Amino acid sequence: MNALELRGIDGSNPLGMLAALGVLRVAATSHSDARMAWRIEAYPFPLLETRLTLPELAEAIGREALRVAAEVASEEYGDIISIDVERFRACAGRAIPERALPGDPADSDHFAAWASDAVRKQDKGKETLVECCGFSFSNGGSGQVLLKNYRQLAESMRPDAAVRNLSERDALLTEQSMTNLNWDPSANRSYALRWHNPEDRRNSPKRTNIALNVAAFLGLALLPAVPVGVRCLASTGMGPAQESWTWPLWKPALALPVVRSLLAAGPAEFGSADVIAVFRARRFSINKRFYFAPAEPVPTPAPQTDGTRP
Repeated sequence: MNALELRGIDGSNPLGMLAALGVLRVAATSHSDARMAWRIEAYPFPLLETRLTLPELAEAIGREALRVAAEVASEEYGDIISIDVERFRACAGRAIPERALPGDPADSDHFAAWASDAVRKQDKGKETLVECCGFSFSNGGSGQVLLKNYRQLAESMRPDAAVRNLSERDALLTEQSMTNLNWDPSANRSYALRWHNPEDRRNSPKRTNIALNVAAFLGLALLPAVPVGVRCLASTGMGPAQESWTWPLWKPALALPVVRSLLAAGPAEFGSADVIAVFRARRFSINKRFYFAPAEPVPTPAPQTDGTRP
């Protein structure tokens, strides 16, 4: 087994946490004995135990990204998550595996994270659409479209650049005309917060960490959205109001099914001695675009030593 220090991923950043989940999912798809832990030095970064070398991991992420772009987040589905309920059911139904063990990665995980056909809304044309999850930061507002943007990023990802993106902090941010997926708080380039006009590429060039955005999209599959009542959809780590996302970092090396369970358990389990930090990022909207604010650490209850829960 290789112990890969992925110092290019910051677990206190929403994009970094999503990317870490995507990396673990790809590694576990290649070899089910992959494990991930977190280390905190100047910032938290994941330690991935895997049979893959770092270049092999980067190539595996690239292959999986292209496959998901072609077969799951495909042009057949569309460019945004909110589509007609019947089309959503048809696409999601084809992704359900005929044979699988509980906890195994499956393409149906992506659909479960994006939406639920049990929570619907009416558009202006009186079509019945699925309600998108709280992580859909570009669902047509201001010209941004999540799935199309992901497909463009997947096609642009280079494994050699991804090796540096994963292993070095702030390495090789590629100047791109395409958009990122808005999960990094630095994606908020509001004019009021900058000296130069953010649309002026000469003085304020737009740079995108392609590998982390691609891995983060794959990581969404570990965060299913569930109906709360008949009108609300709650993504894992978010409440029905979807005002913020809360996530834990853990000390022992955990397998994919265990990580999935920990994330789904929610803050009630974050007081465990195995959880070394918890972060929360507020979700907000500016000019019809959603963003995450920089995350803040969340105090956790002291672990219990007598076998009882707080």
